[in-house]
Amino acid sequence: ELLEKLEEDAASLIETLWICSEPYINGLQLELEKLLLLLLIQIKHKEKWLDESLHKLNVRTRLLSELIMASFYNIPPSLAKNSNNEIAGKFLVTEQLSYKECGIDSTDIAKEQAASVAKRLYKGFVKKELVPKGLFEESDVDEEGIEEDWIGINESIKALRKGQNPQFHRVEIDAKRTQGHPLLNTEVCEELYKLLPDLPVTHFGFKSVEGETRLRSQVSLFFDKLLEAN
Repeated sequence: ELLEKLEEDAASLIETLWICSEPYINGLQLELEKLLLLLLIQIKHKEKWLDESLHKLNVRTRLLSELIMASFYNIPPSLAKNSNNEIAGKFLVTEQLSYKECGIDSTDIAKEQAASVAKRLYKGFVKKELVPKGLFEESDVDEEGIEEDWIGINESIKALRKGQNPQFHRVEIDAKRTQGHPLLNTEVCEELYKLLPDLPVTHFGFKSVEGETRLRSQVSLFFDKLLEAN
């Protein structure tokens, strides 16, 4: 019966959940967040895996993008409020990646993007002590990185998706609001895939799924309640 309600109107079910749990939320934040994610991963999606180097999703929100991509890779989604107060994947690398305005060779641009991604990941890995010192050095992540460097970085990305607390590191570009970003170029994405085959690239923002923004609003409210209780 619960799954039927989720199928009919997921937003209303999430609303009921946070309203009913609000009086008891203190001390139960982690359990309620797990329950929320458990419900969200039950939502069925029509999107199909079409290409390993690039995923173009017909959704409007980062919330559904994370849920769909996590289902593709059979990983529990990880959600958080980002700097724009959006519900998004917790381990996203987004379109704020640095890039040069010049250059037309897709291979060179892909190396630049791979280096930009790797530097972002490196800072996170080192800060959180996710990789032993000496195995993943900052000098490995420039545009001149040799093949062995990219193999090591890719191995870290792949390994972190496993275990009891998986981290789903991927690149996500809002195709509707981001103009001129090199990772909107399919050829660049294909070249990036050759360097980091375990780093998914997602384009979203093409159109909205029915009920998507309502669901985002209710999940966002739920997260606000959890944060207020901390």
